[in-house]
Amino acid sequence: MSPSQNPPTHSPAPTHADGLAIGSLVNDKYRIIRPIGRGGMGAVYEAQNVAIGKKVALKFIDHEAATNADAVQRFVREAQAASAAESMHIVQVFDVGECPPGTPYIVMELLRGETLAGRLSRMQRLPVSETVHVCVHALRGCDARTKRESFIVI
Repeated sequence: MSPSQNPPTHSPAPTHADGLAIGSLVNDKYRIIRPIGRGGMGAVYEAQNVAIGKKVALKFIDHEAATNADAVQRFVREAQAASAAESMHIVQVFDVGECPPGTPYIVMELLRGETLAGRLSRMQRLPVSETVHVCVHALRGCDARTKRESFIVI
């Protein structure tokens, strides 16, 4: 085999702060593609359901929070509330699970576009009409969630 025909060498997949490697499989169902963002309780990744090819967002609770029963309950209630709301103003939740060793995750629709934080960073200040538009839609999401929460055991 000539040098130009040598098989490619594979370096280990990059691992992020929470230990998830790009390309790794979660419960033999979702392949991690890239990190999307990080919040107070965990991280969100773009992933792909390997059985059907659908791209989704996977939200993982932080390892430290996963050891706190109250934090885990809040995380699960978030998934239940979003799933029950059935509103175009609230992200759809498709599934929940647990990734060994005991780290809960939520499978959500993958939304494309600019985050509000990104837009504010880029524009510094939104025009009044756009601010009203964002607030109206956020309030519609809150209203849909409030109407459905009376059916959820908290």
